[in-house]
Amino acid sequence: IVGAYLGETASKLSKLFEIAKTRKCVLFFDEFDSLASKELLDSRVRGTMLTQLDDTDTFRNAKTKVLFMAATNFYEKLDEAMIRAGRIDDKVEMKDPSEDDGIKMLKQFCADNPKVEAVDDSVAKEAYDKYIQKRKKIKRTKYIISQKIVWLMAGRDLEELEEYADAHFDLYRPSGADLKNYSERLIATSFYKNNFSSKNKLKITEEIID
Repeated sequence: IVGAYLGETASKLSKLFEIAKTRKCVLFFDEFDSLASKELLDSRVRGTMLTQLDDTDTFRNAKTKVLFMAATNFYEKLDEAMIRAGRIDDKVEMKDPSEDDGIKMLKQFCADNPKVEAVDDSVAKEAYDKYIQKRKKIKRTKYIISQKIVWLMAGRDLEELEEYADAHFDLYRPSGADLKNYSERLIATSFYKNNFSSKNKLKITEEIID
C-alpha cells in the first residue's frame, strides 16, 4: 500500500476501497499506525482514509458487505479523528502477560509436558529475560525496515525513527502464544542435548537457553 511517490499511497488506498466495496470481504490493515499515526500521517492519506471511513458513498454504505478491521501495537499514536466512533466503532484491547505472569506461563507450558521436570524459578526468569531481549531486537529491526519509507515520505529524520522504535519496543512483552512456542523450543533443545532420548525426564537448564 505504501508507495514511494507523492500521492501514490492515497491513490492505492482509494483503489483498494473501491474494489472492496464491490465484494463481500474482510478488509484488514495490520500495523495500522503506518497509515494512521498522527505523527507520520500524510495529508493525502489522511484525507482518503477519513473519507472512506465515514462517507456513506464508500464501503460504509448499508448495501456493502465489508468488515473493516485494523490492528496496531501503538494505539496511542493513532490520529484521534481516524479512530473516533462512527469511523471505527468497536475497539478491543488485547494486553500481553506481565513479566510475572509470563514467567509463570513459561513454567506451566513446560510442566504440561509429562516428560519434562519442573523448571526452577531462576531458570524460568533467565529464559524469559533472554527471550525478551532477542525478540525486542528482531521486532525493532523489522519495524525500522518496514517504516523507513513512511518516515522519509513524511520528511522525518531516520534517527528519530531509531529513537521511536527504541522507546516503544522497550515496552515489549511476549504473548501467551509466543511463550508457548518458546517453551516447545526449549523442550526440543533439551531433547537434543539428551541425545534424542526421553528415557529420563528432560531438564530445562541455563545451558540450553538461547
